[in-house]
Amino acid sequence: VWFDRCARHFKALGAAAQQVDCIHKAASSYKSLGKLGTTRDRLRSAERALEAANASDSIVAALVFADLAESYIPPQFEVGASADTDRRRVLSYTQKARAILSAHNQEDHFLYATLLAREATAFEDLRRYEEAMPPMAEAMELISGQPEHVELHADLRRRYAKMSSWDSHEKDDPNRMTVEMDDGREVTLRIKKRTRVIYPKSDGMSSEYGLGRVLITLGPDGNVAEIDIVESQPTSAFGQAVKRAIQKWSFTPLDETPPETIPPFQFGVSFDYERRR
Repeated sequence: VWFDRCARHFKALGAAAQQVDCIHKAASSYKSLGKLGTTRDRLRSAERALEAANASDSIVAALVFADLAESYIPPQFEVGASADTDRRRVLSYTQKARAILSAHNQEDHFLYATLLAREATAFEDLRRYEEAMPPMAEAMELISGQPEHVELHADLRRRYAKMSSWDSHEKDDPNRMTVEMDDGREVTLRIKKRTRVIYPKSDGMSSEYGLGRVLITLGPDGNVAEIDIVESQPTSAFGQAVKRAIQKWSFTPLDETPPETIPPFQFGVSFDYERRR
């Protein structure tokens, strides 16, 4: 269906479609030669040709926008205003392409999942983790159970787990975390006593990620009075592993706040471990 719809759009564009096709093929050739700057220039020419033909909402345009998004992705560890500007361009093009595919009922196409993954990567590299997680979760759902995409799925799951755990404690100091009180005041807690979270045993597991998230209630002495599992992926064993360890932990506020007055708070642990079969 997607191919037929694309073909109809291409035919309707007439001469403009031939021009876009030639530009697109040239861009692919330059990409194969490693000339990424020229590749991007050719893709921008295709974008302008689509605008001139009033075809920026066609599936042909979705393909061009998807390639443009890929052309702007900077290296993961590249920092600075220029790299962040390119990441925002990635967001713009992926969202344009996704909007076109959605308008043509193509949310289940692999290209749509790829665009979601690119969008999530751009948000992640911009350190906008809360915005990265929804498209990443949607991409994982779309490709789940598809053997040909198992590596991408595993990578997304691993990154999702790490971002989830970053939401619940300070990244710079793993022994400190901030909790918001009912009155809006923030209290910093130090983990005074901690025991190691043990990766749960699971037969046949290899290179498997995991995530366990719990809700903690403190007692007057800062020890854990109650603990409930709120999230466990991919099996219940990961949540249980976190619960077993953290129920032995002890926390102390850095100010004079009585521990028992601190509202229940969440804490997450991500697992990324290589196991032999």
